[in-house]
Amino acid sequence: MSPATATTIRESPACGLFRDMLVAKGVVINGLPIIVKPPEYIFPPQPPEGLEVYYRNHVVGGDGHVTIESVGFDNFKNAILQKLLLEIG
Repeated sequence: MSPATATTIRESPACGLFRDMLVAKGVVINGLPIIVKPPEYIFPPQPPEGLEVYYRNHVVGGDGHVTIESVGFDNFKNAILQKLLLEIG
């Protein structure tokens, strides 16, 4: 996926509308953003506001939704375990 395509999808109002429709039907959308510092080392580029803020504002939703950030890939194992415990606990 090119950076232009990723930006187009990310900025599409249809994504937010679809998420809102699912949440209105009772679907819970959880997230696990992997934060890479410095962000210029990843592709496609992170949103200008930062990936963690983007997830909170545009991805997750629903009653009791969970967002657990993994700072880099070294922390991913702990983040996914924490997320799973929160989801099933």
